[in-house]
Amino acid sequence: MVALTDHDSVSGWVKAEKAAKKLKEKYPQLKVVLGNEIYLCRNGLNAQNFNKNVDKYYHFILLAKDLIGAKQIFEISTRAWMRSYMARGMRRVPTYYQDLWDIISENQGHVIGSTACLGGALPTQILRGT
Repeated sequence: MVALTDHDSVSGWVKAEKAAKKLKEKYPQLKVVLGNEIYLCRNGLNAQNFNKNVDKYYHFILLAKDLIGAKQIFEISTRAWMRSYMARGMRRVPTYYQDLWDIISENQGHVIGSTACLGGALPTQILRGT
């Protein structure tokens, strides 16, 4: 099993599926899991209200378990890109906690979520004991 995620993008999914199709001829057990590495942040964060001393863009991984999950991740990505902005020389693509709730809560069980690094929201809270 191989999980593929781009940073704030699902555009590589088509290329990944094409490559997997070729590889499955030789390795029929191969399973490709499509996903996205998002910037998870507080609801409403944007260029005008970003506070560098408080706000964080936590790396968070979303993996689709099936077609429904892929559609949910695609919708989450679309929302984030619709509100993206330039800050300090780079494109910021904020995914709000509310996006996950809005899109996944009504049809749960199709997306796996995980922190992408030790500096993420969950590990930070665990290390702080909060």
